[in-house]
Amino acid sequence: MRNVTSIGASSTSGGRYVNPKPTVTYNSTGVFNITNADSVANYSSVSTVNSGSLTFGSGNSTVSLSSANSIATVQNRSVKGVTNSPSTLAERKSFTYTYVVAPPPATGTCYNYSPPGGTRYGGSWMAFYGSPYTYLNPAPGYTSAPSEWYKIT
Repeated sequence: MRNVTSIGASSTSGGRYVNPKPTVTYNSTGVFNITNADSVANYSSVSTVNSGSLTFGSGNSTVSLSSANSIATVQNRSVKGVTNSPSTLAERKSFTYTYVVAPPPATGTCYNYSPPGGTRYGGSWMAFYGSPYTYLNPAPGYTSAPSEWYKIT
């Protein structure tokens, strides 16, 4: 009787290659770096953006979001992968400002006052409460860059 032995390996994941999740950092206005970029992987056909367009740089090392208020879902699929990588969200949000107008000056009438042997005082008074000003509105959960808010999750 013959003894048949099976030689081979099995994978707990079913033998599928899973691409690594893109590691993203902020670069400049609308541009994010992909620090673990795979230059031959396909990013453009499996990544999405909710507003505007998404552009990948040379070697997939950067991703640019054209719209000032947008969220990109960045993922890839390599030549040996049959499934997409886990996704990373790269978000941009425009700075918004609030203009605060100072209240108008307060005015009132002074009581007439006349010191003994002196000049009579009277008239009106006016008080100012500061100047108009502008402040940057906060964006909770976002990080401030020089000209926009960004978030990476």
